[in-house]
Amino acid sequence: MTQRTRSNRFIRRAGTALVAILAVVGLVAAYQFFFGAPGVGHFRSDSGRAGYVAAYERAMSALPPPSAVHDVPTRFGTVRVYEWTSPRTVDSVPVVLVPGRASGVPM
Repeated sequence: MTQRTRSNRFIRRAGTALVAILAVVGLVAAYQFFFGAPGVGHFRSDSGRAGYVAAYERAMSALPPPSAVHDVPTRFGTVRVYEWTSPRTVDSVPVVLVPGRASGVPM
């Protein structure tokens, strides 16, 4: 058997293995997409949600009460927006503070 024949056989086997691995990864991804748990905006358990809500409410109680609350629909779900205004700031330039990934308004 020549070196070239071994090299070709190795390349074919490696290519076949790569295609098989990619097929399995694709099947798992498709299963997760169609049958997996919901992604954005959902909690994994009721106790996890309860813990988050309790911490959120504690943090919000340390802030002044918002002057307005808006619920904005998005394709990922509803986003709650809090507005703090006062007569002193009504004519000033508004500032938008956006919390980072996996954090809420109190952050």
